[in-house]
Amino acid sequence: MKALELNTTKEDMLSMTKGGILFYMLVIPDLKIDNSGNRCKSVLNPFYEDTNPSFSIYYKDERWRFKDFGSPEYVGDVID
Repeated sequence: MKALELNTTKEDMLSMTKGGILFYMLVIPDLKIDNSGNRCKSVLNPFYEDTNPSFSIYYKDERWRFKDFGSPEYVGDVID
């Protein structure tokens, strides 16, 4: 992966991480993309002590996004 520069844009970061999926796979090593190729199997949210796998990662509008159905404040793309 290319080193980030101070003038790196959001679009550059999305491009370097293939829309964000490389970052998600780094943070969530057990992440699996399902057979459709545009969504991952729901997992535990790695950003708090989660007990129910309701953290969804999916591809939309040329980037990978996330939504936690158990904690609605967790929604956005890899930059959020």
